[in-house]
Amino acid sequence: MIIKLLNESWMLLNELSLFLLLGFLLAGFLNFFISDAFIKNNLSGSGFVNIIKATLIGIPIPLCSCGVIPVAMSLYKKGASKSSITSFLIATPQTGVDSLMVTYAMLGPIFMLVRPVTSLVAGIFGGVLVNFFDEDLQTESNPCKHEKKSLKDIFTYGFISLPQDIAKPLLIGIFIASAISLYFPQNILSNFSGSSLELLLVLLIAVPSYVCATASIPIVVALIHNGLSVGAGLVFLMAGPVTNMATISTVYKVLGKKVVFLYIFSVTSLALAFGYILNIYDSNIREIIPQTSNLHNHIGMLNIVCSIFLLLILLNAIFKPFQNKIKGSYGDTKIRVSGMTCNHCKKSVTETILAIKNIEDVNVDLDSGDVFIAGDNIDINEIYTSVKKIGFKIIKQ
Repeated sequence: MIIKLLNESWMLLNELSLFLLLGFLLAGFLNFFISDAFIKNNLSGSGFVNIIKATLIGIPIPLCSCGVIPVAMSLYKKGASKSSITSFLIATPQTGVDSLMVTYAMLGPIFMLVRPVTSLVAGIFGGVLVNFFDEDLQTESNPCKHEKKSLKDIFTYGFISLPQDIAKPLLIGIFIASAISLYFPQNILSNFSGSSLELLLVLLIAVPSYVCATASIPIVVALIHNGLSVGAGLVFLMAGPVTNMATISTVYKVLGKKVVFLYIFSVTSLALAFGYILNIYDSNIREIIPQTSNLHNHIGMLNIVCSIFLLLILLNAIFKPFQNKIKGSYGDTKIRVSGMTCNHCKKSVTETILAIKNIEDVNVDLDSGDVFIAGDNIDINEIYTSVKKIGFKIIKQ
């Protein structure tokens, strides 16, 4: 049983490895050419143009459902508007160049085109609702620091930093998808397939789930092959990465109750609407989705080499054998921050604390949550307040 599951997982890895590696490389280029200052400058203001900009910027950026929270909250603190931040929060975790490449490999070109379109519409819709119903008071803008980047950063981000954020959920998603393919009763979902009840049930499952756009794809593919409608699959891909409880609670705390309601309404209503539309063409779209058995039969040496390379990258991201544990220096102020789950969280905490007066240096150990702060006459309460404002918790020691 275990051998069969591992073999199916290996075959699934072969199917997506080439496209995921290309996605990692493209993500590295995006990270290199799109600076934090560029994002901040285009998210400031509450006009319709800024909402569109925020959505378009968010679609290709490979931020997972956890990583988008601190980035968005940090941008809000730097002067971005509520409406722009809402659009950014909706559009960003639904897609990303890495997930779009995997979508093409496993769900075909139709889904690859539909995902960014639905993300664009949902992001604009959510931003417009917030701009119309909630007065958008501009926050105090802090200047972005100049970022020094080299070509090495393309590969560092694409093949080290980004994989660290998605390696575990991706591998778990592959195993779950393999188990569904092997052991899920065939056509058990056919009685509900295409119905409004199916869409609602999938939405109820997706809303509290903590999944990322890339890791959820293999699971959706396996369920579609076992009878789930393509519309219900889209509902999960739209709502799952966007509406988890961590995001909802942070939006509530920072942007307010009204924004949370508009945020959830825009995502869920459009997910159901697009899911319903897609189900009208279910049989046509299903014919275009690559069949797992056909993909297994066309695996060549290039796929195997890419899979080995990808597996090494993912294992390095999980176990970090060459990364030294951050211990800080003698005399540093040490605090422990809860809720940091990726490198974007780490970056947001670092930049937020560095912006405080008298702070000279900040070192963050992502695994333990320990933050070492260097500087004289540090206001610890200001540090606590600033960290909490971007969605994290302080653990008293």
